[in-house]
Amino acid sequence: MQIKNNEYVNTINVYTDVVDFLLNDSNLCYFTKEGMYANFKVPVFKTVLTKKGSGENYRYYMNYFRVFSWIICQNGKYSYTQRINGKPLRVITADYYRYLLLKKLLEKEEYFIVLEKFMETVKRIIYMNDKLNKPLYVLTQKNKVLNVKSISFKIILKKLCSHNAEYREYLNIFREFQWIICQQGSFTNIQKINGKAMRVISIDYEKYITIKKLKESH
Repeated sequence: MQIKNNEYVNTINVYTDVVDFLLNDSNLCYFTKEGMYANFKVPVFKTVLTKKGSGENYRYYMNYFRVFSWIICQNGKYSYTQRINGKPLRVITADYYRYLLLKKLLEKEEYFIVLEKFMETVKRIIYMNDKLNKPLYVLTQKNKVLNVKSISFKIILKKLCSHNAEYREYLNIFREFQWIICQQGSFTNIQKINGKAMRVISIDYEKYITIKKLKESH
């Protein structure tokens, strides 16, 4: 598959370059939550990001890192205080598991295939919703979450897959990247659509719109 030189690809490259660099020096990285999170001192992360970011504003990239859940944010802030080795430090925290999954899929040249599968699924859901003039989803949380009828999501994604195992694999990866929002390990939850309680799959619509915008930027 041909990958265009767009801003989304650039954002991924900057993120992985920064984290790769910091992970190579044990003095610059502090692991917490049994190795799930990698914590970096704010001034160090900011300096490395400024160097790797091709002159773009620090906050430009940090905002996208937050939206894509590559860094863990609390109360809308990029950094927070973490006690490391008994000392309080202001840190930026990367989801290390998500970073490893991203790197693995990039190295196997599978990441953009998975991404396109996700983008095409959501695109078709929106198209079918408009074409049929019959609601397949409801937007909640100030239009940040798109809740799709579970059966509709399954049918559309399965049409893009060659077999059921592939469908489950994509669903798992969508969950790990938080492109779909899962609660208590379940892919689905209950939402009201047209006054009726329905089982839905919740898509992070903000991520979809942001990826779409960056993919279209050159």
